[in-house]
Amino acid sequence: FVSTGNITTILSSLAPIPTFYRIYKRKDTENFSVLPYITTILCNLFWAWYALPFITSQNLLLFIISAIQVVLQSIYVIMFFIYAPPERKSRTTVMVVTTVILFAMDIIITMAFLRQSKRETFAGVIATISSILAYAAPLSIMGLVIRTRSVEYMPFLLSLAIFCSGFTWTVYGILGPDIFVIISDGLGFLLSTLQLILYAVY
Repeated sequence: FVSTGNITTILSSLAPIPTFYRIYKRKDTENFSVLPYITTILCNLFWAWYALPFITSQNLLLFIISAIQVVLQSIYVIMFFIYAPPERKSRTTVMVVTTVILFAMDIIITMAFLRQSKRETFAGVIATISSILAYAAPLSIMGLVIRTRSVEYMPFLLSLAIFCSGFTWTVYGILGPDIFVIISDGLGFLLSTLQLILYAVY
């Protein structure tokens, strides 16, 4: 399940490529939202931190996958920033700065104020909360789909990839067992299922 989970996670990272190719061709971000990509960056920064050997042990693959996600999502955010109108550029900048501050706070609190025995739990809780926020980010787009009765700005491949990834990692968490994985990826599986239902309806 680890190998399958890694593959589906990488595929979910590549799923936005058609969306950003469209943005590149039209030189316009239209009604696409950058929020899911920024929250995914923050989420994977937290998971990469959680996976470091002085926080948890035997999590090298999780660190590698999280690092790859950060790089790919950063590329998407940069492309969005290039083609966004001035107002959206400003909002994107604020979100990126907030992401950096939150990650820095996580590092400082973990290393400066917690004993070794508490670091894993704290880092795991923060990573799980960030995953929940990352999966909740597309909710605004789901609202747009319901209002407009159109799925144009909710990429199907991304929803499908998150569905597969969420299912795989949820099963892995149950077999582990790892409560942090179950909560974070179980929610991702649920929300992506709702997105696929919207595709079927609209």
